Amino acid sequence: DADLAGAIFDDGSTVNDSFITPNAQLSSAKHLQGVNFSRARNLDRRQLNYICAQGGVHPACQDGVTP
Repeated sequence: DADLAGAIFDDGSTVNDSFITPNAQLSSAKHLQGVNFSRARNLDRRQLNYICAQGGVHPACQDGVTP
């Protein structure tokens, strides 16, 4: 029942001027694989697209169809 209005999902793949270099294997991994968002509220189209692309569970993701 989390309210995710305005939440920005960050997979950590953004490279900046940091001395830490992201692991290529982790950057391509589906970070939300199997995470159930079925009861999350106020998800917008962009958030749902990201959740579905990352393997998250939500009714909008069924059959590989994103909203």
